[in-house]
Amino acid sequence: MERGIQGEVHANLIRAETEVTEAQANFEEDPTPENRAEKRTRRLHIHSDREGTRLLTEDADIRSSAVSFFQKLLAPEDLTLKELDLSLIHQIPPSTNMDELTRAPDQEEVKRAAFDISKDSAPGPDGLSATFYQTCWAIVGADVTEAVGLVFNGAFLPRSITAMSIILLTKKEAPEA
Repeated sequence: MERGIQGEVHANLIRAETEVTEAQANFEEDPTPENRAEKRTRRLHIHSDREGTRLLTEDADIRSSAVSFFQKLLAPEDLTLKELDLSLIHQIPPSTNMDELTRAPDQEEVKRAAFDISKDSAPGPDGLSATFYQTCWAIVGADVTEAVGLVFNGAFLPRSITAMSIILLTKKEAPEA
């Protein structure tokens, strides 16, 4: 890559990170819908669909096309729902202490949960894998336990932590372009 292009990419990255930091600070200070909205919106255009080669630019057409596509892909042709067997749902025994269900876990519980995660699992939103936490537990264990306790006690979680990515994986061996 040329030096000029690298500098431009780096400058754009810094600018974008600054915008995200400012937007997150604004939202944390005042969590209104105005502070949640993105500054820039991009218009989605679908250039062709499975049916033909038509350009879809209207939101309703794009939505309809997406719903139709995923219904055909994921929903069975002949869908018949069976009556639910409610006897399978067990009642919580009256002897159960409900306060225990919402109690913040102690350090041993948090450690056990961290060590029960497979070392091969994907990293979390912080970019760190379970292997990191398991290997460095002596260093980070108290902080992790404290953070978990804060969440159980109602601490605010920034959107960067609560956001998730949904990735649709097709089951076709050679998907069409």
